[in-house]
Amino acid sequence: MNESTSLISPEIIGESIIPHVADDSRKFNYLSLRASGIGIREACKRAGVPPTTLKKWRHNDQNLKYWDGPGLLTLRKSYRNQLLLELWSRNFRRVLEDQAELLEIPEDMLTKDQRKAREKVWK
Repeated sequence: MNESTSLISPEIIGESIIPHVADDSRKFNYLSLRASGIGIREACKRAGVPPTTLKKWRHNDQNLKYWDGPGLLTLRKSYRNQLLLELWSRNFRRVLEDQAELLEIPEDMLTKDQRKAREKVWK
């Protein structure tokens, strides 16, 4: 699977939207999953965070407590916006790649469908 067809993981988008959360990568993974819309239990399971650890984090880390509580809506909105931008960019790049390939084909080698597609590009 190449870069243009791979799915975008919550962690990749999380890198651009999640504020710095202490020194634990599990906190980051957990918040990335929560921002992507995954529930608390599933996020804990996927991030390898026992519920007791999450409870301790929320008690000891006010930053995490905020972003996993009142700030979660903001993270989810940012996540959605970033995901849409990534998908739009990926699809736009695909269109440009397809058009570039089409334009490289000599005129006399084009199929009927390719000729129609090329005409649409130049309209």
